[in-house]
This record gives sequence, structure tokens and C-alpha cells, in this order.
Amino acid sequence: MLLVGNITRRGVLSSARPSTHGRCNLFDLAGPIATRASHQLKRSVGRSIGQRQQCRQMSGLTRFLGNVDSTSVIYGLIGANCGVFLLWKTSPYFALKHFTCSPDGIVRNHRYHTLLTCTFSHVDIWHLAVNMLGLFYFGGQAAIDMGPRRFLGMYLAAGAVSSIAQTYRDSINPYTRNSVLLGASGAVNSAIMWGVLCRPTSTVLIWGLVPVPMALFGFFIMFQDLWGAVSTGGGGMPFRSSQIGYTSHLVGAGVGAATWVALRRAPRRFF
Repeated sequence: MLLVGNITRRGVLSSARPSTHGRCNLFDLAGPIATRASHQLKRSVGRSIGQRQQCRQMSGLTRFLGNVDSTSVIYGLIGANCGVFLLWKTSPYFALKHFTCSPDGIVRNHRYHTLLTCTFSHVDIWHLAVNMLGLFYFGGQAAIDMGPRRFLGMYLAAGAVSSIAQTYRDSINPYTRNSVLLGASGAVNSAIMWGVLCRPTSTVLIWGLVPVPMALFGFFIMFQDLWGAVSTGGGGMPFRSSQIGYTSHLVGAGVGAATWVALRRAPRRFF
């Protein structure tokens, strides 16, 4: 008698019957084989259709981002930040859980989305106002320079990477281990650094009053953030607490500088 144990386990010859001569009848095998082939074909067609739908969705998103102008991107980001600010007033627990980033939230609760969502979160009105002014002026010009799609990619990447860096820094500082991170400063700093590198001799008005060259303005900001980062946990000085995420500011500026270098090496209309 013919044994088909290891084959019938996969459902290929499950209905095959041995003949009187100890061999399988090929006509008995045709039905199960054809059925399995039909199922495989259906699954393959289904996967192909799903992949085509995903490609169409991605191409649709690409076309949408390609048709959106720089002003719409800036106003959209400002609107999102203002929306989360209002969320703090209506649902503070939800905002604290999903729009702030912390070592505990990442490691224990696996809320990885907060690495990006915290970039849109502000509790204090002045914190929101300063960041949105920076986004409007520096981000608006950067979006015109590189295009809205590239700017949005740089902005979101700077926000996420700066959140990762600051969260790690907070996790090794006993004074900030239980703190939470929020704010768009890291992402906005990428736009500021872009402007500093693109137009170092341009004039910027600090608080709308004091005119200084962009290069000097950028140096002042970077020196302030570097000094703050060192004095709150580096350079041999003792750790202490701070309400400002200096590390996220520096990393965000670094993303802006890296974007400038990457696009400068390729031919672009704005260089």
C-alpha cells in the first residue's frame, strides 16, 4: 500500500486512494491538485490587486503633496499645532498620553508614535507663539526654497530624530528621567539652520527690533543651545534639571544642516 502521510499533511493528496496494484490513480489526484492551484491563483491575484491599490494610494498621496503649495503646508502645520494646543484644554489626559514623549512611555508602554506627535504639542501659549512665528518666517522661506514636499520631510524628520535624541538624553539623566517632552522647537530649528546656511548675509530682526546678520543669529542660537546642553548634563559638569530640551534643538538644527548639504550637492534651482 502507498503511504502519503507527509504529503497529505499539506493537503495535496488528501483524497487520493491507492489502486489495487498499490499505486495512486492519477484521475483521483486531479481534483485536489486543481483545487489547490485555484486557491493559489486566487491568493496571488488578491495580493497583486492589493499591491496595485497600495501603489495607487501612494501615487495619489504623492500627487497630492506635489500639488500642495508652500503656504498651505505652513498653514497646515500651524493649524495642527494650534489644534493640539486646544486638545490640551479639552482632553488633557489624552494629550498627555499621546502628545508627549518620555523614556517611560517609549520603553514600557511602547508609544512610539509620540516621538512624532509630541512635535505638535504645546501647553504654554508663549511656547506655541514663539515656535509658530519661527515656523511661519523661517519655515515659509525654506518651503519655498526646497519645495513643500521636501520641506515637510525635513520638518517631520527633524521632529522625530530630535525627540529620539532628547528622550535618550533624559533617560540617562536622573533629574529628567521622569520628565515628558513636547514642542516643535527641534523641527523649527531645522528650518532656521536651513535659512542660516542658505542666506548667511541676510538680515533678521530679533523680536522685530534688532537687525543682525543671519550667520550671527544662527551662531547665537547654536551657542545658547550648546551651552545649555553641556550645563545640564555633559562636559564633566554635574547633571541638573532643565525645562528646555537643548539636545533636541541641536539635533533638529543638525537635520537642517544635513538637508542643506544633501540638496546642495545635487543641482537645484535655488542654488
